[in-house]
Amino acid sequence: MEKIGFKKIKINKRVLILIALIILILALLVLVFVLLFSRRDETKGEVEAVVEDVVTEDEEKVIIDPNAEYIYNEEVDTSKYAEVQLFPFDGTDQDSSFEEFIGLFKEAIASKDLDYVLANTDDNISYSFGLTDGKEGFKEFWGLNEDLNNSEFWEELANVVELGFSIVEYPENKYFIAPYFFDAFPEEFDAYSYLVCTGESVRVRKEPSLDAEVITAVSYLILRDGGSIKGDWQRVILPSGEAGYMHSDYIRAVLDYRVGFRKADGNWKMVYFIAGD
Repeated sequence: MEKIGFKKIKINKRVLILIALIILILALLVLVFVLLFSRRDETKGEVEAVVEDVVTEDEEKVIIDPNAEYIYNEEVDTSKYAEVQLFPFDGTDQDSSFEEFIGLFKEAIASKDLDYVLANTDDNISYSFGLTDGKEGFKEFWGLNEDLNNSEFWEELANVVELGFSIVEYPENKYFIAPYFFDAFPEEFDAYSYLVCTGESVRVRKEPSLDAEVITAVSYLILRDGGSIKGDWQRVILPSGEAGYMHSDYIRAVLDYRVGFRKADGNWKMVYFIAGD
């Protein structure tokens, strides 16, 4: 029988070296790829905050230094502008049925009576631009199914209804809208660039601190957004063009949460509770 043999293959040393180099290059490429996709993205924006990562066995928590300033607009207009005040107004007493209704509604908010609130909410309530899931979506949006008592809904709504109602009338419907200044805000002011002082004789300070020097005191004044927040202090630009800080308890964005009520079939209903535009 004929024996089948195998020929010895001789590999040139240069070929071996080339193969080794290719393998090395591929390994380096894999390493670079892993490093690029494993490193955390650095936050690029306008936040000047010191962030400390605290890692526990169960989760990672991020703590933001409360003394750091969050800058969301570096290019703030500091030119002068017209001084305009929006004095408080509440048209609740212009309609006895609404006056009685909103009194009971406020009591329901204070006691966190969700059943009462939902019973007086329109089935197609608007609560977020793009979301239209009615009452069920509304409850989910505010976390009212999971943690009823601790939902931010109660505080947000309570703050809004205490700011007073304006009245908007159409041929077939009448709306009561809070806060009072939402419908009354002048068209010549950009709602994205200006804020409303909601208090009387509110101090504007040079720095975000109760110990800082007072620049002036203002009442119900429209103020230009100063582009940054530090703790509980909002930076504002006064009509004179001077910058200062006002405590956030006394200032509100025009497009912040607002609420609207409309009468349907003889009953007042909350038809929207929404923020933004």
